[in-house]
Amino acid sequence: VQWTGGGEMEGGKILWFGTEREHVYGVGMVIGKKALLEYNPVNERMMYARFKGYPRDIDVVVVYAPTMDHSDAEIEAFYDQLEQTLNVLPKKDVKIITGDWNAKIGRDNIGFEEVMGKYGIGNRNNRGERLLEFAKDQKMYITNTKTQNTKKWTRESPDGKTTNMIDLILIEQKWMKFVTQCRAFPSAEIGSDHRLVLCNVKMKI
Repeated sequence: VQWTGGGEMEGGKILWFGTEREHVYGVGMVIGKKALLEYNPVNERMMYARFKGYPRDIDVVVVYAPTMDHSDAEIEAFYDQLEQTLNVLPKKDVKIITGDWNAKIGRDNIGFEEVMGKYGIGNRNNRGERLLEFAKDQKMYITNTKTQNTKKWTRESPDGKTTNMIDLILIEQKWMKFVTQCRAFPSAEIGSDHRLVLCNVKMKI
C-alpha cells in the first residue's frame, strides 16, 4: 500500500503496516471484524490475520515480495521470514498467502504439478522458480493456475505492452477442494496498475 507507519482505519476494517518514513513497500488488509481473532503486522512486507472458521480457523498472510532490483540475499530473507511466520500459526488452521510476489511462475508446470496447474501465463523467471520451490516445501498450491479462463494477468507494464501474473493466492494443498475459482477483475477501479484478484473459498466463518 506504500503508506508509512501502521495502524487501523474505519473501526479496524482497514489494517496496514509500512516503513517509518518512506512511501515504499507496505502491506494492508480490508477485513470484516466479526470473525477476526487477531492480526499481527510482521514487517513492512508481511502481515497476517486469523479468522474464526469452520471446519478450521483461517489464517491469511499478506505479502509484498522484493522486486528484481533487490538482491538474492533480500529474497532469501523474505522467504525465511515468511516461513517463520507460518510456523507460529496453529498447524490445524487453514493457511492462505496472498499478495504481490514480484515473481513470474510461467505456464509450464512440469516438475511442479503439485503446486500449480496448467493455466499460468508467460515464461518463468528466477523469482518464479524460488516461489515454486517455497510452495513445494510448504505444500501449498497457486490457485490462480487451477482453472482456464481469459482473466489471468494481474499487472500491466507502464507502457501497456507487457502483462504478467505476479499477484498470486496460495492455499495449502489439502484445502484446494474448497477453492471454486480464482480470477482477475479488469473492471475494478482500484487506482493501481495491478488488477484485483478474487479467489472463492467455500468455508464458513
